[in-house]
Amino acid sequence: MPNNDTTNRGYPLPHPENIMAEDATRIADAITEIDADMHAVQQLAAAADDTLPLPVGGLLAKNCRYFLPAGAEVTMPSAGLHEGDWVEFVRDGDMTAQPATIVFGHPVQDIPAGTHSYNANANRRFTYKNGEWL
Repeated sequence: MPNNDTTNRGYPLPHPENIMAEDATRIADAITEIDADMHAVQQLAAAADDTLPLPVGGLLAKNCRYFLPAGAEVTMPSAGLHEGDWVEFVRDGDMTAQPATIVFGHPVQDIPAGTHSYNANANRRFTYKNGEWL
């Protein structure tokens, strides 16, 4: 019985020279392996964290979740904002020793309007309401 398998994952494939009973078993084995692989991928996707690292320039994008390490200095988005836009931070466990600094820019002129030193004990979401970040 000729055995040919898929290139990447090695799933068993049917072969024209095999009798149907042999290939039926190979196909069943392949489907079982594919099912197990897909289940693993789905579990990883469900558990995946959509948290982004901070951008190099420090300017954040709206409607994104960022990992905020201790000592970071970041600038909140200030252009093209709409009511309800948000930026969320997942804090570093060592924030108490070295808080992060968040700069809030003016929505039109893109100049610093204030700073906030952030070292809370929980993650934090800032929401744009009534013309300012809250």
